Amino acid sequence: MKEKWKMYLLLIIPWFSVIKLGKYSFLQYLPIIIFSDLIIALISELSRAFKWWKVKNPIFPKLATDVSFVFGPFTILNFWIFKLTTKKFWVYLLTNIFADY
Repeated sequence: MKEKWKMYLLLIIPWFSVIKLGKYSFLQYLPIIIFSDLIIALISELSRAFKWWKVKNPIFPKLATDVSFVFGPFTILNFWIFKLTTKKFWVYLLTNIFADY
């Protein structure tokens, strides 16, 4: 438990920025965020079967998904990217390319 405090912080701290999004924006982008989180979680679960990678010190040992990353920074970063690049395809494309590498 002592070693996992960083993982819990990684999960919780990004959610404090959701307050600045506002309720309307949060609800507007929630479906695509849930979809992208499920896709990443599915890929992470497949990674165990195909031995693509292994998560070290996960919060939930029975899951192959790195819950602290997928539902922490990844989720919130997606919210902010969608909010800041709405109706700006080229900005979204460049942001996505930059975030992927």
